[in-house]
Amino acid sequence: MDILLDGKLRWGDDEIIYMIVGGDAEPEALLPDEWALLAHRNHPRRRHRYCLGRLGIQEALRRNGFDDVVGTPVVMDEQGKSYWGGDKPTNLSFSIAHHGEVTVIALAPESVKVGVDIEKVAEMFDRQLEPLLTPEEKKFVESMGPEMTEERNTGATALWVAKEALSKSTGGGWMAHQQDFPLKDIHYSENKMSCKFSNGEKWHVETMITPWGMVAISGIQY
Repeated sequence: MDILLDGKLRWGDDEIIYMIVGGDAEPEALLPDEWALLAHRNHPRRRHRYCLGRLGIQEALRRNGFDDVVGTPVVMDEQGKSYWGGDKPTNLSFSIAHHGEVTVIALAPESVKVGVDIEKVAEMFDRQLEPLLTPEEKKFVESMGPEMTEERNTGATALWVAKEALSKSTGGGWMAHQQDFPLKDIHYSENKMSCKFSNGEKWHVETMITPWGMVAISGIQY
C-alpha cells in the first residue's frame, strides 16, 4: 500500500487526521475479523477498496501514536456500515471513501463524528445538483460563473462532496436530511471551500483539491 497524501486539520479544539492511500493492498495484512468479512466480496475492485480502507486506518493509527487502538478491527453491520469491532473502546470516529483506485480515510475524536468523501471534478455535477439544492446553495453555485465553466464545475463539485461528507457524519443520506441541515455560511477561495451547516449542532466542512480528486472532511466543530 502506498501513502499518497497525509495531513491534519485543526478542528476547533480538536484535530482531524486524513490520509489518501493507493497501490497494492495485501489481504494477508488484514486483521482476522476483517479477513472474515472479505470473503463476502467477490469483485476485485470491491476487495481492493475494502483492503485499502482497513489497512489505511491501521497505518494512520500507527503514524499518529494511537498505539492503544492499533489492532482494533473495522467491521461492518448488516446494512454495510463500518464500525470499530472488538471489546475495547477507541474514543475515535473514522470515515472511509473511495474513488477510482484510491481510498481516503479520516480519524478524529469520537465527539467530532468525522465524515469524508472524494470525487473527481466533473461537468455533470453542475446540472445534477440543481434540483437537489436549497436556494442558498443554488446562489453559491450560480455565483461561480456561467454554466459548464471550470470554475463553476469545481465549485459545484466542492459543494457535492461537502454534502456527501456531511451525510456520512450525520449517518444518513443527504437528500433525506436536506432541510434538517441548512447551509449557514460558505467561503470559497483558491479551490478550497469552508462551509457550515446547522441543526442545533455546528457542523463544519472543509474541501480541498488533490491530484486524486476533491476531498471533503466533515464534523462537529465546538
